[in-house]
Amino acid sequence: MANSHLNRYNDEHFISDDRFDSLPDPIVLLILSNVLDSTSLARCLLVSCRFASLVPLVDSISITVPSCSPCNIPKPRHSLIRSFLLELLCKLNLIRNTMKPITHCPVQLSSSTKPHNAISRSKSSSPSSSIDVYEWISNQIKNFERIRSVRLELPCHGVEFGHDQIPLITWTAEFGSQLRSCVILGADSITKLYQTSKSNQIETGSDDRSTIDLEDRPISNETIKSRVLWIISSLLSASARHSLISRVATECPDLEEAEVADLSAQGTLKMTKDDFIELRRSISADTDTSMGVRSWERSCVPDVVIRMRYVEEAVELPAAGCVMRGATLMAVAPAEKGRGGEVAERLLTECGEEGKGLLGEAARVMERMKGRKICKLEMNSF
Repeated sequence: MANSHLNRYNDEHFISDDRFDSLPDPIVLLILSNVLDSTSLARCLLVSCRFASLVPLVDSISITVPSCSPCNIPKPRHSLIRSFLLELLCKLNLIRNTMKPITHCPVQLSSSTKPHNAISRSKSSSPSSSIDVYEWISNQIKNFERIRSVRLELPCHGVEFGHDQIPLITWTAEFGSQLRSCVILGADSITKLYQTSKSNQIETGSDDRSTIDLEDRPISNETIKSRVLWIISSLLSASARHSLISRVATECPDLEEAEVADLSAQGTLKMTKDDFIELRRSISADTDTSMGVRSWERSCVPDVVIRMRYVEEAVELPAAGCVMRGATLMAVAPAEKGRGGEVAERLLTECGEEGKGLLGEAARVMERMKGRKICKLEMNSF
């Protein structure tokens, strides 16, 4: 009896000293709003009735889409059973002379039949080996009532990296109803700074003729072709992400700010409140016309004007601790009303003056180098 009274006293004392319960709802909501991660917030729904009523009021979230690679997806139970049976049949096939019923088995086994082939086929054909990105995001959004700001982080596939996991191609894009601007930074290779600084001093130390030759040498066709491919791939990726966030905007009428990035930090799409106003007007206009259903695969890229700044020699970036060879900075702007060239030139200038991180440092260093080349390109809508 004494122990039961003591335990009850301790429980009541513990409950009365719960300081978090004494916090008002606005403070708790402020704490939950700083969590951001949608998965963690969804788990908070199960903590208590109070949390279940406050979590849906969070208006700023971050959603990370898991990778759809087979190693990150649990194996279905039927594939495990099938692989076990195939391995068992292969072992039994080795002693089929002593076990005659095996010869009547409907599964045909030969010397070229290997169980890992069947396993790989079952993985590739399994419906769980792919993830519907929009469906995943939509399920996360359903937990919240009024989302004003969202950040999406997508898995990365086929990204080429240089030193310190720096992507060889990085880009940032802004969209409204269509492309507003896109800045792309690419390089043929990225290495550590101390690996090439000594060799660069020997090659370009006091010889001004090398810089003169680089200024006079034209950009090769192969270089231009590779940069055009960089531009097309970046714009395709940006337009696909714009289509994704457009679908999210239809489910979140209060959405005012969005950022769509990826795990490799290769590309980032940003949209502001004014961009969403323009986007919603465009969506409503499309639904009112007789064109039918709006295509959600990717947004159309308009006619664009490109200003490209290319440096063939090594570009040393002390803050990033790396050296870029064949560094290329490209600014893309819509070719509307003949002002696309001015907008693209302004984008290059803003990158050097206001740019942050690797992009800003590379733009400032390339602006000061003598061997840089300026190229002007135009691209039709696609």
